[in-house]
Amino acid sequence: MKKINNILVPFDRTEVSKKALVYAINYCKSEFDKNIFIIHVQKDDVDDAADLQSYVKEIVDSCPAFRGKIHFEFCKGELIPNVLTSQERLGADVIMMGTNNQGRVDREDGSNTSKLVLAADCPVIVIPISAGEFNLKKIILVIDRQEIEDKNALGVLLAVAQRFDSKVQVLTIFADEKEFEKDIDDDKIEDLLEYNLGGFYESHAFKKSDDLINAILDFAKEKEMDLLAILPRNHSSKGKPSEGRLTKLLTLKTDIPLLTID
Repeated sequence: MKKINNILVPFDRTEVSKKALVYAINYCKSEFDKNIFIIHVQKDDVDDAADLQSYVKEIVDSCPAFRGKIHFEFCKGELIPNVLTSQERLGADVIMMGTNNQGRVDREDGSNTSKLVLAADCPVIVIPISAGEFNLKKIILVIDRQEIEDKNALGVLLAVAQRFDSKVQVLTIFADEKEFEKDIDDDKIEDLLEYNLGGFYESHAFKKSDDLINAILDFAKEKEMDLLAILPRNHSSKGKPSEGRLTKLLTLKTDIPLLTID
């Protein structure tokens, strides 16, 4: 069974990164085998390691239930390459990164977080600054009607669901009736969901909308979901990879944490 024991958190003392760190601490709770690797990337030669470690200690001390271990990584240069290199070297199971999703929805170039999500070859949980208190009881998984390439991809979602006894609702959006009526063996998808998610899989909803992003976000808000999960296809090995537009826009617009499973 896949486990999430090693978490990598990009951190720069902003409220956005603090939100991500607190989320990671709450995810670990009182488990002794959990490791949080804090990576601080700086572009200049200023040595602020001691100040940053002291600041992090204050945050950790405010969460007395935490029993895991905190590790620090200090790097120089560009953020995204350093984070990706550290994730691979440290064997981090997931990256948890905060994002300031307020006022950025029209940016064509996206944000550092959305760029990292598209570049990462591992699961990433994006924590918006606007997200509410930590909770992981209700998860929405958004899929299309194409075959899920990696049959093990849902392992990370199962790990989250098992840890917090979460219920997973699945959502598929279709733009028109013709798309919905395509000759696709939906039974295979249902069997895959039931096999990989077991008793945590609750239901599969199908919604018609030509506004994919808002349809997803509205459904998540209506159902009071705690986590939104998607399966990006920008690293697809079968067929043509997507450009990641859905992933980028959800990263920029979501008000609840977003898990990208890669």
